[in-house]
Amino acid sequence: MKKLLMAILLGTFFICASSANAAQDLKNVLDAQQETSDTESLANKYERAGKKEDAKKAWEALVAKNTNDTAAYGRYADALIRMGDAGGAIAQLEKAQQFDPNNSAFYTFRITEILAANNKQDEAKAILTKLMNETKDNWVKENVKSRLEQMDILKNTSPTTEGGTVSTPMMQQPPSPGSPMPGAVSTPMTQSAQQTTVPVSAPQQSK
Repeated sequence: MKKLLMAILLGTFFICASSANAAQDLKNVLDAQQETSDTESLANKYERAGKKEDAKKAWEALVAKNTNDTAAYGRYADALIRMGDAGGAIAQLEKAQQFDPNNSAFYTFRITEILAANNKQDEAKAILTKLMNETKDNWVKENVKSRLEQMDILKNTSPTTEGGTVSTPMMQQPPSPGSPMPGAVSTPMTQSAQQTTVPVSAPQQSK
């Protein structure tokens, strides 16, 4: 009888301890999410106020605490594009690509869109050609071919605007990781060569 009571007490103790640990873990997760949200909100406020360096510092602090959060790198890249820092945006997407190699093509398409929109079509074409030669994914191959064809057409037909810049259309947006691969390429949207938006959809955090 005493052994049975002891077993029940020990079982109750471990259940309570486990519940307490689970509650603490949940609190830690919620606190981290709130901190991330607050930091990102601060960065956005700095950006809207035109304080680009302060905004970048806030973003750097955020990704430093979430080094494997590929979505955070993607949102930081979005912000850098809005602030006119194409090189910085590409660097963030390359970091995300390292943490999420299974969706490497997704980041490559975003990177080459930024390059093409900043008059670096040759560099973008070289990256896309390399991807096409290395990938075994038929959808990726077809998407690359479409993008390369669009770049060739634009090179021969896009009018030069004031200041020597060329109007570059936005390539078809690749689906976010986890989404089904479409079988057709949609008509591109026109976008200024001086600035391009990054796809709204962002990869989910790697596990």
